[in-house]
Amino acid sequence: MVKSIDWEKERISLSYKETLADPWDSFVKNSPVGSQVMGTVSRLQQFGAFVTLVEGVDGLVHISKLGDGRRLNHPREVLEVGQDIEVIIESIDEDDRRISLTPSDYKAPEDAEEAERQEYKKFVAGKKKKEPSMGSLGELLKKKMEEKKK
Repeated sequence: MVKSIDWEKERISLSYKETLADPWDSFVKNSPVGSQVMGTVSRLQQFGAFVTLVEGVDGLVHISKLGDGRRLNHPREVLEVGQDIEVIIESIDEDDRRISLTPSDYKAPEDAEEAERQEYKKFVAGKKKKEPSMGSLGELLKKKMEEKKK
């Protein structure tokens, strides 16, 4: 593709890259939010890890989504450059050309709290179905006192 022609300096600017299809467009079209993809860690920054999904398309895994709930100082504590990682596309910002990713094994703190709540409800429901307990010492004494009055 001819980008510019400078007749005075007798120069022509050409671009081979602009004739190729944009990998961003095809990736966004074929990989919607929520899809699971494999990528390779390309760079580690203080705030997260950049993952190359396909050549020319990178996404970011924020540091808060790494480490299974542990607080990390740097992503290199759990990842290294060149490592393959399975991620889920969390969001795509087509205007700014940004992709937010989460590891496929990531559990949100809200999900853990909800699971704990459900486990507690099952425990309480199971306890209600069992035989009545022996009662407290006060209940036993009260029962004995009532028997003696009769």
